[in-house]
Amino acid sequence: RSNTIPETFAEQLILEHRVEQMSSEIRKYDDAIARLQKQRAQLAKAMTCQKSLLSPIRKLPSDVLIHIFHLVSEDSILFNESPNEKASRTFIGAIFSLTWVCSVWRNLALSQPSLW
Repeated sequence: RSNTIPETFAEQLILEHRVEQMSSEIRKYDDAIARLQKQRAQLAKAMTCQKSLLSPIRKLPSDVLIHIFHLVSEDSILFNESPNEKASRTFIGAIFSLTWVCSVWRNLALSQPSLW
């Protein structure tokens, strides 16, 4: 680790060899970091999935969700009667949006003919 310029060809070869070794070691660290980052991302994704299972919304009984869905449906009907076509289209989509939240909500909403 000095600023001494290699004087002989042998010293230069030794220095070049050290540089190559260091470069190789850096590549190994970069590969290890990439693997660890990938593992971290997978773990974070798994953790997010696990945390979502603890969400309070998942604890709502089906009858409460159905009641909420009916409220959304009633609001959609009110907006559908509006002369403003843009508002009508926007709020008609609200009932359909419920079916996009998750498979449980989709199945629940689709199982209720009174919503449609």
